[in-house]
Amino acid sequence: MTHPRQRERGTILVITMILIFLVSIIAIDARYMARIEWEAATNADVNFLLEVAVRGGYQLAEAYLRQDLEDGAEVDHAFEEWASDQGIEKEFDPTAYGERAYHEQGAQAHGGEGRDGFPRIHIFIEDEDRKYPLPLLLKGSDALKERRKGGLTTLLKTFRKGTSLELDEGDASRIAGLIIQFISREEGDTSFDPTPRAHTKSGTLLTPADLALIPEIDEHIIYDQVDRGGIIAKGLMHFVTVWTDLAVNVNTAPEAVLCAMMREDDAPVGTDIFVARGEKGVDQREYQVQMQEQFGANWRRDPDRTARASSEEDEEDSAGYWEELDAIKEDVNTFTDSILNDLRLYLTTRSKTFCIWVEAEMKGIKLRRRWVVRREGARLVPIISEIVSYPYFRNLTDDEYNQIYGKEW
Repeated sequence: MTHPRQRERGTILVITMILIFLVSIIAIDARYMARIEWEAATNADVNFLLEVAVRGGYQLAEAYLRQDLEDGAEVDHAFEEWASDQGIEKEFDPTAYGERAYHEQGAQAHGGEGRDGFPRIHIFIEDEDRKYPLPLLLKGSDALKERRKGGLTTLLKTFRKGTSLELDEGDASRIAGLIIQFISREEGDTSFDPTPRAHTKSGTLLTPADLALIPEIDEHIIYDQVDRGGIIAKGLMHFVTVWTDLAVNVNTAPEAVLCAMMREDDAPVGTDIFVARGEKGVDQREYQVQMQEQFGANWRRDPDRTARASSEEDEEDSAGYWEELDAIKEDVNTFTDSILNDLRLYLTTRSKTFCIWVEAEMKGIKLRRRWVVRREGARLVPIISEIVSYPYFRNLTDDEYNQIYGKEW
């Protein structure tokens, strides 16, 4: 006799397989959601640490600028501690501030990475007074404005000299005209729509990066690029400013800016000043190398050096810079009284406005922010703060250069 459920043999197995499949789907989905939530929490933690590190870097930069006042407030030059081309590197380590428990938690959370589980900070302090002041293009008579347009054209021809991205005379003149038209546009001018018009004393600009909003100008001219030879070609935003007192610091200005400040026929005088400054800096560079070899990278703060009498050192205070504008004539015979009197209001040996770039990196994630600050006595007054996403705001280190271009070039 046949069992009444004989035809249903294997039903339990099928049901079991279906249940296993459903449970697997639920488990995979739960694991996926848990993974997403864990990564979101980790990213939030990393973002928080990067933001804290960046703001801590800003405080360090402020300390360097305040220390500069104590070291010598009378003059600013390219050989000071804050002006290092390589920047200032720091590691954000909470243990340095007594946060031992937080460090131990971080080591556990990051698989025992310890200090590597916290951000590394790179700080760059850029002198804004080394740049060409764009508001200067709007001042004076029509003849004076036309002359300064020629100076801006000179800057555009020169600022990427020596790279494959150098501009020719025609492009430089065209771009200079567009920049002047952009910053001098008036209410109701629709030439650059839909570009917003900022109401500022800087000629409708909030920041030099706004020049990238001009449709007819390639943004690669405004921002930093790397040419085909792997050479950093700094963007125009590093050569012009909207925040200074219309005076350029001859001790820090690049060649292109010095040439742009001169009359068109006197542009070679800017090169003469730049070359003479470099020649004066030979002794200063040798002195700094000697001090670094003797006292280490932090030689300026080494107690053994500071305790030593200054007469025992070989430093020449004036090496590499000028304390007064009239002193330039002693080293540059083409810098005549006529040129000096013409530019006395627009040249200086001191800097008041600085751009602070801070880059924090952790687990391959970077956060960059910059501040523009003005030094008012012992106070630093912030002008603007923004998160930066521009490509290459600094020179590449040797390791970065080899990593990116070593094999290709």
